[in-house]
Amino acid sequence: MVWQDYVIAVAQIGFVIALIPTLRSKNKPPVATSFMTVVLLTVISFCMLTLHLYFSAITALAIDITWLTIGIQTLKAGKKMK
Repeated sequence: MVWQDYVIAVAQIGFVIALIPTLRSKNKPPVATSFMTVVLLTVISFCMLTLHLYFSAITALAIDITWLTIGIQTLKAGKKMK
């Protein structure tokens, strides 16, 4: 493993922690924002896997799942796609 893998993984864990208030809040970002972020993070995670940055890929998927959850919460709240 390269040291960059660990640094990126720790930073991405910070992103997941930063999203916790959004997960718990009634105010959500637009659905389009959530799902576009999911798609792009999935691509980034795949690229990290091909570079053998396994911890980074896993933590990118964690952010991905967090954004997916936010998007689903937004849909359940009845917010329209913008």
